[in-house]
Formats: sequence, structure tokens, C-alpha cells
Amino acid sequence: MRIPVFGSVVAVRVLALIALLIFVSQLAVILVVWRQAQTRAGAEYRLPLPDRVASIVRLVESTPREDRRILLQSLNSRDLTVRFEDQLTASDREDTRQFPAYRNAIDRYSKELAGREVIGMIGIGPQKLSGLREGRDALEAGFPMRLMIELNAGGWLVIETPDLLASRVRRLPFGFLAVLAGTIVAAMALWSIWQEVRPVRDMAKAARCFADTGKPSPVIPAGGHDVRELVLSFNEMQERIAALLANRTLVMSAMSHDVRTYLTRLRLRIEALEPQSREAAERTLADIQALLDDTLAFAEAGIAPDQVTPVDLAQLLETLLEAGQFPTDRIKLNIDGHPIVSGHTGRLQRALVNLISNAIKYGSCADIHLCTSRDTARIEIADRGPGIPEEDRQRVFDPFYRRDSSRNRNIEGAGLGLAIASNILRNHGGFITLKDRPGGGLAVVIELPCKT
Repeated sequence: MRIPVFGSVVAVRVLALIALLIFVSQLAVILVVWRQAQTRAGAEYRLPLPDRVASIVRLVESTPREDRRILLQSLNSRDLTVRFEDQLTASDREDTRQFPAYRNAIDRYSKELAGREVIGMIGIGPQKLSGLREGRDALEAGFPMRLMIELNAGGWLVIETPDLLASRVRRLPFGFLAVLAGTIVAAMALWSIWQEVRPVRDMAKAARCFADTGKPSPVIPAGGHDVRELVLSFNEMQERIAALLANRTLVMSAMSHDVRTYLTRLRLRIEALEPQSREAAERTLADIQALLDDTLAFAEAGIAPDQVTPVDLAQLLETLLEAGQFPTDRIKLNIDGHPIVSGHTGRLQRALVNLISNAIKYGSCADIHLCTSRDTARIEIADRGPGIPEEDRQRVFDPFYRRDSSRNRNIEGAGLGLAIASNILRNHGGFITLKDRPGGGLAVVIELPCKT
């Protein structure tokens, strides 16, 4: 039976939080136990007293060489190691540590083992070097100790306590191992959950990239069976949406081309009409042409631009006004800085033209102010028209939406201007805000991220 994968991201987060809490708690217990083991007072290392060492030496010397291995194994214990060495290294002879208490103890071993060379060595531990005392049956200290005794037949007998790490591990309680095992399991659980949700994070990143560029960003399938199926479906969905967007633009371009051909034929035919009828027909054809252009522009505005270049907004606005497209007596331009943004010059120009045109159509004037706020370019286009009620300020960005007060034959347009501008600016990382202008009118605020 297949175990189902987590049902939701919330469940994954809850499990990850639980695993993280277990991991942190187990790690804290490990650190506390290890610290207690490190600082526990008392003698941790014990060497046999001189008389017992002398007995061990005599027993080893009386045992044939071929049987010594078995003898040494019987003498070894968890607190003491006895082994035979043919010869000592130079470091063994030179790396000796001398302090009064230990030197006196070595002297006692030398007296008991008269005629033999005895070398004593110690290891550094957490206890003070003065913490050496002779117990009832052993020499006790807070640091590792080693005795190297020369044998009469040649070779050396080495008697030593466990090293520092081995002693610490040996004194750890059994519960420490359980805590350590729990920590490992918790770490593995965290890693497994991280690997399980990684494709979901990749899909979120790919979705944002797809929304910005309109180009598919395939995600590598990973995780459990259900997650892999989700990734594959997500990749397929990206491809289908990208194809739909491309086909929509292609269809709109083809239709626009064909309709323009018929409009050209109609213009040729209306030349034979009377002047009054011809003017009305030409206005109708112009409206149809404008509708086609707006519809095609709306379809293209929903797709992120392929070519992005640095655009100087101040220069772009000045170029628009100098082109003579708008009456100069109705426009005021105030430039405060020269912000540079990344984008498509033609599309940004189309968005600004739509917004300025709306301000002149419905508000009789367009007061434009360009400035920079931190890393954001801000353009405000204000008019003195009737404004837009707050409840309609979101709907005016819908395609083909026109408020009742503006639906008259004297004002051209199909209700696509704001929708086109909004889509263009959104694909450039910006947005539009509508607000009331002090003293009456509407203020359209554009914000775009500056080029870094």
C-alpha cells in the first residue's frame, strides 16, 4: 500500500515545525549531558598501584612470548589497557611531563621495579595537574596516565588508562545514546521534509517567473509520487498557457490584418458618396480601426516584452509632448529627476499616451509630475474632470468597461485604454493607483521600479 504524501502545505509546515522542535530539544539535551560529563568532578583515570604493576610485569616475563597475547587480553579492561611493544619511539621517551606529585608516584614505581627503566606520561584533562592521589587500590587522577616499563628479556610493557575522548564517551549515560538517535532521526525527518517541499518552492518561483515573462520555466520533478505528478501537470499547464497566449496574439494580428484590408476597400468605395455621408462613413471606419488597434494592443500588453532596455522616463515624456500629439495649452509637465527604468520603450509610451489622452478627454487638462522616491519612479497625471467614484476605481481597469457618465457619442474609445496601460505597467513591475485630486479631479499615479 502506498503511503500518501502530505495533503497540504500547512501539514508540511506543521510536521517541519514538530521535527525542528524535536531536533532542537534533543540537541539541547546532548549538549547538557556532554557538558556534565566534561565537568563532572572526581577521579576518572586509575592506574594500578606499584605492587600490582610489579606482579603484572613478573607474570608477563614468566609467560612465553607466544602466550603473551592471550595473557594481555585477560589483563585488559574498560579502565585499563596493557600491551607489549618491542621498542619505544623517540617521542615516547621525550614527551614526558613532570610535576612533583606525578614524579613522586613514578619514583615509587621505579623502587618497586628495581633495576628497570620506568617512564611515565600523562595527558591533559579538565582537572588540575595537582589532582593526583593514591587510593586504596589504584593511583587516581583527573587526566590520562601511561606507564612504560622495560622488560628484562627486551621490549616494553605499556600500561595506560583510556584517552580523554574514550573516557568521556564511556561515562555517558545510556539515555544519551537514545537522545543522539532521536536527534539523528529528527535531522533526517527535517531533510526529508525539505526535499519533499523543494519542488513546491521551485513551482512557486517558476510561477512568478512565468507571470513576469510569459515564458515557461520547467520544474524538475522530484519528491513523492503525488508531488511529481503535480510538477508534471504544472509544467504542462505552463506550456499550454504559453501556447494559448501566443495563439491569441497570432489570431488577433491575422484578424487585424484582414479587417484592415476590408477597411481599405470600404474607404475606396465611400469616395463615391456625397460629402456629408462620406464624412459619417469615415468616422465609423476610423472608430472600427481604433477598436482593432486597441484590441490588438490589449492582447500584446498581456505578454511581457521580449526586449528590455533602459528607458529615461523624463526624456520619454518630453518626446511625447514635443511630438505634437497633445495640445500644449492643456498639458503641464514638471520633471524632478531623471529616473531610469528597464522596459520596452514603445509599450511604456503607449501606456502614457492612453493615460494622458484620458486626462484630456475627461478632465480637459493633464498636469504631469515626474519624480523619484527611493528606488521607485513616480509619475502623477492629474486632471480637473468629474473624477471616478471609489467603488468604480477597480472596475475601470476591466476591458471594454465604460462608466455611464462617459458613454456618449462625442467621446471616442472602446474602454480599453486603462486596461492596456495597467497590463503594460504590471508587466514592467509597476502599477497604477487612482485617487482624488485636491480641489477636484482625478489623479492617476504610476509607480515603476528604477533600474539598479
